[in-house]
Amino acid sequence: MSGKKFPGPLFLRVLEKSVFEILGKPESEAIFQCSGIMSESTGDMLENPDFSFILEKLAESFAERYDAETAKGLLIRTGRSSLNHLRRYEEQISSMGGIENRLKPVEHRFSYSLDKFASFFCDPRDIEIDVQKTEPLCFQWRVRTDPHSDQEIRYTPYFFFGLLQEFCEWLDARKNYQLVYTNETGEPAWHIILIEIHDPD
Repeated sequence: MSGKKFPGPLFLRVLEKSVFEILGKPESEAIFQCSGIMSESTGDMLENPDFSFILEKLAESFAERYDAETAKGLLIRTGRSSLNHLRRYEEQISSMGGIENRLKPVEHRFSYSLDKFASFFCDPRDIEIDVQKTEPLCFQWRVRTDPHSDQEIRYTPYFFFGLLQEFCEWLDARKNYQLVYTNETGEPAWHIILIEIHDPD
């Protein structure tokens, strides 16, 4: 695939593979069957679901089977596992690990790569992602629902938290990373993942 944005079915396939790696086949199949992502009558995925819809339904299925805190942890692990599959399916993501990008100064490499990575998950989807650089090696990954969408975000940021952990480590394994999840008030509210890049002690 070489397009800029992932279609829903491909994103779901990535999640299925990731959850399978974490929970094994019987448990992962049970999770997806009760998630509400699939049509009860045909077993096929609902037509063109958006990313936050898929993630929220998956997390709710985790929460029903376990509990809310376990659901958050599983979504973080799913995010970490998903990067490897996204790289396989999307050449423009895998290319960010190439030598041309890795030779850029770390500040420019992360500024470019985080912006490019965010573009795969928003417009024309039901979420907005805005990447802001607050200091040379500090960034904010800001996510919220599209103002025109009625989809509520409760768990989606935990997926991105895990995804960004893995993404940063993949871009440069020689650095240390501190990620913190917070949010702002507003309607719809921004959910913010703070990313700080440090040299090893």
